Amino acid sequence: MSTVPYSNRPVTASSSSNPIFQALVESLDCFDGAMILTKTGELVVFNHHASEICCQLTNQLTNQLTNQLTQNLSRVPQQIWNCCQAVLENQLQSIEDEIKIDQAAIRIRASWLPASYVDQPYLLVRLEDPRQAAEQRAAAEARKYGLTAREAQVWILKRIGCSDKSIATRLYIATDTVKKHVKSIRIKLGLSDSDSRLQAS
Repeated sequence: MSTVPYSNRPVTASSSSNPIFQALVESLDCFDGAMILTKTGELVVFNHHASEICCQLTNQLTNQLTNQLTQNLSRVPQQIWNCCQAVLENQLQSIEDEIKIDQAAIRIRASWLPASYVDQPYLLVRLEDPRQAAEQRAAAEARKYGLTAREAQVWILKRIGCSDKSIATRLYIATDTVKKHVKSIRIKLGLSDSDSRLQAS
């Protein structure tokens, strides 16, 4: 199967795109980046997180405003397109890959949208930053369980896999203080000592 060369692929993430596509990518906006591409690599629609991740991959400065991010996203980064090409060329239903941005890993999942939703083939590409997702979950848990500001800082770092020593260094506190905060967090969240959320990677 032939595909459009990377440099010739247009990007037309128009606001007039299919409202079902827009709803789909926005429903994934909680933790994941999402974009929909045609089989020729044309970008149909994407959400805020996808825009941020693509800007990081293309070494562009990111901005918190979605419209400015959208203007910066001039094409789908090569790393993402490589994953999509593997689906196309090998006639796969879906594929997963992982790429590195600085020291963070981004998980890419590319799959075909079900034929019942669309009149032609489209690829759904999900981009997950596990570290960012863990930070957001930890922040939500901190609010839900009424953690103090310092406990929330400790909890977020714990959830992304930092050791007690690393947390102490980052927050300029003693390791014993970190342990006291973790004990208090464990009580508030009703966690046992063996809970995986309390283990550092």
